[in-house]
Amino acid sequence: WVEADAVSKTPNPGEFVPKGAFIIRGQRHWHRNLPVELAVGVIEHRGHRKVMSGPPPAVTAHTEAWALFKPGFTPRERVLKALAWALEVPRDALEGKLPPGDIELVQSKGLALEIEAPE
Repeated sequence: WVEADAVSKTPNPGEFVPKGAFIIRGQRHWHRNLPVELAVGVIEHRGHRKVMSGPPPAVTAHTEAWALFKPGFTPRERVLKALAWALEVPRDALEGKLPPGDIELVQSKGLALEIEAPE
């Protein structure tokens, strides 16, 4: 992360900044070795079932059945198929809730989640 005054849209003489880009000058602060995890579950909101995804503490506090994922080697399509079946929701409801790329199931609670191993 950076302080607000370290972000600029104005280039130095001789530099080019594409439209929509920013320049970062000064001290950068890095957070290293943080776990990259995402939890997915289904909540009841105003009488409707909705898919919830986010940080594990937030999702596990609001749902009884959830699955915890991290970056891995299982193709996203296999995870989508198995998770949609286990949560009893359409795959379209999960498309935007899972990150792009391959992921791995870390843990689940209250779900009969069986994901085929990668080939």
